[in-house]
Amino acid sequence: GEEGEGERAAPSHSRSDAGTSSSRGERDRNACYFCGRIGHWANACPLRTREQREKEKVYPRNCHRCGLRCEVKTSRTDKNPGRHYYRCEPCQQQHGQGWVGWCDGRR
Repeated sequence: GEEGEGERAAPSHSRSDAGTSSSRGERDRNACYFCGRIGHWANACPLRTREQREKEKVYPRNCHRCGLRCEVKTSRTDKNPGRHYYRCEPCQQQHGQGWVGWCDGRR
């Protein structure tokens, strides 16, 4: 993309349409599947680090609320050190709820 295209605002997602197949089907096909912004593809998203890209190859998942690609993070807590989990940054920013779940599926 051209310079500055990645600075455009992410599309808004309301709670009422989050997670429905119709909202995912209507999402802008030119938007990044990771952050939702227009101007780049998910594989070149400036919000993703190299480490995140490697983890996402092992644990790919989309958010159940908005349908965008989740980040894979590593827990640094005493209870779950080193355990990978899914986080949706757009949902965290818009709704204050970025937690999606553990990558290993356990609770």
